[in-house]
Amino acid sequence: DEDGEHPIAGLIPPHFIESYRADRSDDEQDETPAGECGTRGSGPGDHAIEFCHQACQRMDFRYRRQWLLLEHSADLTGRGRVRQLCPVMKSEGWIDVQIRTNVDAAELLGMLDDPVIQGGWEEQGVVHLYWPKPQWSMEACGRLSTTVQRLDPGVSTERDIRVEELPDQDWNRQWAQSVRPIRIGRRIVIRPSWESVALEAQDIEIVLDPKQAFGTGHHATTRMLLEWLEDLVHGGEFVLDVGAGSGILAMVAVRLGAASALGVECDPVAMDCARDYAAENEFEGNLEFRCGTLEEIDRQGELRPDLVVANLDRQTLLLLCDELAQYVSHGARLLLSGILLDQEQEIVEAFSKVDALVSQRREQEGWVALELLMVESCEGVGA
Repeated sequence: DEDGEHPIAGLIPPHFIESYRADRSDDEQDETPAGECGTRGSGPGDHAIEFCHQACQRMDFRYRRQWLLLEHSADLTGRGRVRQLCPVMKSEGWIDVQIRTNVDAAELLGMLDDPVIQGGWEEQGVVHLYWPKPQWSMEACGRLSTTVQRLDPGVSTERDIRVEELPDQDWNRQWAQSVRPIRIGRRIVIRPSWESVALEAQDIEIVLDPKQAFGTGHHATTRMLLEWLEDLVHGGEFVLDVGAGSGILAMVAVRLGAASALGVECDPVAMDCARDYAAENEFEGNLEFRCGTLEEIDRQGELRPDLVVANLDRQTLLLLCDELAQYVSHGARLLLSGILLDQEQEIVEAFSKVDALVSQRREQEGWVALELLMVESCEGVGA
């Protein structure tokens, strides 16, 4: 497979669902639609999003996707990916509203600030938003139209906004039947507990079953950082994972030889998932997850990580620019992901203003990951 991701056990069947993360709970009775890209930007479950993206990859769909899942707070600064759907909602069907616009999906969701919206994603200039059928109304339609036209005056309600009804399905079951183990880079194997894998001598294995936090390794934003960790972790490092989601980056860092890793996550549901994953994978005291914002966790600026990873969305990366740069000023390498191609220059410029310069970049499927170092470390290094 391309880009270092190799399916270990077969292909995803063609009946995949195009929604967001189905990262619901272990209870397969959850009927919320899944719908990638993660907690700070994360939303409903991790399944759907990862499922859909994995299915698209296996079937050679190479569309630019920006997934968004919301918490009831609709807090997109929590992490630009998507947040989680209501874990107990029993649906009577779904309304898929399709808006042809140049407006960023995260920006639109933030402006709507509607806790009823259960997820959203963007593909080829069309933003999809999902309402539970009972909550969709002419009033909701009017608010949406007004907000879209405020952000993009060129949008025509008649021409550019389309409303479709989706039948309800057991989205979790659909995802579980399709997900497969993956190999990332040279040694990293990630699999659900119901799929066994023949490991090679140097392989490291992480077992992740679908829950409610973003990050199973299938999406390019996560995959690029996992591959980079494999290159940069040589043993003895302290790794800080900002916006940890499922905790996959911190867990892999420790398995690769880091002395310790700390995952910081502002979403308590994702934090519970990360801690569960750590326990299920038998991690001990060298892996820790703390719930809160980076400012709350490191209020005095005393953490001295060797390596910082942040798989977030554009808005959150810009908001955390100064806080992340403080670690670079103390000599840490900073790895950023969750950046679309057309957002790269803005991110690079913002971090360069706080003396964190790009030393390397990686690109997969329309997404970019950046390595940043302090100014002195970047002398002579081409960006």
